[in-house]
Amino acid sequence: MPTEKIRLSRSEQADHRTAVQQLQEWGLIPKTPDQLKSSAALDIRVNPMASQVIELPTGTPYYAIWVELVARQAGLILAYCRITTKWDDQIMLASDEVKRRIPGAPFYPPEQLLNERLEDGLRFRHRGDTVRGMIIAWGVKRIPDVYRDDSIVPFELAFTDSLGNQSSTRAALQVSRRREPEKKMQRAKEDLFGRLRGETMKEKERPDDLVEGTRSDEPEKRRD
Repeated sequence: MPTEKIRLSRSEQADHRTAVQQLQEWGLIPKTPDQLKSSAALDIRVNPMASQVIELPTGTPYYAIWVELVARQAGLILAYCRITTKWDDQIMLASDEVKRRIPGAPFYPPEQLLNERLEDGLRFRHRGDTVRGMIIAWGVKRIPDVYRDDSIVPFELAFTDSLGNQSSTRAALQVSRRREPEKKMQRAKEDLFGRLRGETMKEKERPDDLVEGTRSDEPEKRRD
């Protein structure tokens, strides 16, 4: 009598996933991100109020994303993290840089950061285990000028576990442009030009006798 298998083994799940991806690439079955997301092994929650992309004085984008990760199965190990925006798909996780202060960027205590744990393989021993913290990353491409200060932009955050399963979510973060050195330099130039312009105007308004020396109203005596 045939029996119905309710749950696949890990190897069978991996084989099934590979087959589905191949069929999708060949166009034989449609891509259904929502269905794949519902069967993900990880719940991802992003706090948009605490997540931002900061334009540093050098113009480099600095991503700071607050996440809450909840395992939906025991023994889960995250092996890879990927962050993408509409303009940049090569965003890289920061490593040693997160341990020092970066001009123009907020500093987060090491215990709040998940970068090192992700690099070592973030582990969830039990189903329901929860991890919260910040993910810091560098952008390769600059923030487009269309996104002004305080703009809200969408992005995608994806994690791949040790078995090749991917869990992803779409969220939003805030743009923060902090070109303080450039602004200070511009203000200094404006102040300098303003002072020079003011001094020039004063020179023009001064009487000729103060500029070229005191003149006598009497005609110059002719020398014999």
